[in-house]
Amino acid sequence: GTLVGGIAHDFNNVLAGIMGNLYLAKKKVLDNPEATKKLANIETLSARAAEMIKQMLTFARKDTVRIQELSLTSFIKEVIKLLHTSVPENISFKENICSEPLFIKGDATQLQQVLMNLINNARDAVDGIEHPCIILTVEAFQPDIEFLEYHPEADAPSYAYIRIQDNGCGIPKDSLARILEPFFTTKAPGKGTGLGLSQVFGAVQTHQGILDIQSIEGSGSTFHIYIPQISSSD
Repeated sequence: GTLVGGIAHDFNNVLAGIMGNLYLAKKKVLDNPEATKKLANIETLSARAAEMIKQMLTFARKDTVRIQELSLTSFIKEVIKLLHTSVPENISFKENICSEPLFIKGDATQLQQVLMNLINNARDAVDGIEHPCIILTVEAFQPDIEFLEYHPEADAPSYAYIRIQDNGCGIPKDSLARILEPFFTTKAPGKGTGLGLSQVFGAVQTHQGILDIQSIEGSGSTFHIYIPQISSSD
């Protein structure tokens, strides 16, 4: 956590310099629409990177988690626009989003990072698959006896349920028990930091949620996230 926190702060300083120079550069090219568009894209990506740094600082317990009431359904519909940009066109990316608002208490930055991490992992997992497919499902979930037996810590009457499935390479059985460990990765050197799933796990815990992982090597993976629902204060 200390290592990640130090790197995040240094990188944040670099981003501040990039954003400052972008502001000055945009003023110099007001008469060049193409350059202005390119600079705007860089600015958007820099802002996204800044949000990721906030998540890293939260992971290192050096930033403040901002929990507020939000509709998970509406939130995910907005994030999906961003998720699609990270998935190549050759991959079938399907969404099954319920019509219920699914109110929760959550941190928008953490939840966005959870979705980005899981979708990016699914994208990498289906690389080379003949008919690559990723499915994102969001719906209400009422705990049944089987669920409560497997998760005795579940104490909410209802949950907002997120499921992300892929038909990719799957996770080797001997790695499945370790994939939530910080810095552990099954990816090739240079392909992953080993922080993605540990961040997912930490964020789910922050939201008093439950994370289940199912995977068979060669047959894909499914990540199940359950976050307690609340009644809207409106």
